[in-house]
Amino acid sequence: MADVEDARFRSFNGLTMAEFSAQTGLFPTDFMPTAGGRVFVVSGPPIQVFQPSVYGAPAVAVDATCRMMVETTQTGASGVADDWQIVSISRSGGCANI
Repeated sequence: MADVEDARFRSFNGLTMAEFSAQTGLFPTDFMPTAGGRVFVVSGPPIQVFQPSVYGAPAVAVDATCRMMVETTQTGASGVADDWQIVSISRSGGCANI
């Protein structure tokens, strides 16, 4: 399962931020300039993860949100979403449904 998720996220490499948003329906909420371009902060939709009961403790549901740091390089001069090409994505949280 993790291999499938890793492959899915690797498939975004080379896309522009505009293409990424069109495919996923997710948009950056913030960005940070870097020496090589920008890192965009993207949050996925919240999901509930169920933890089964263990040793008499009750089962619980916790909210998990996928958080992505999308590293990009600038490929055009205008600075719009079409000008930022994805180099890599690091992620944490519930990202399986992205």
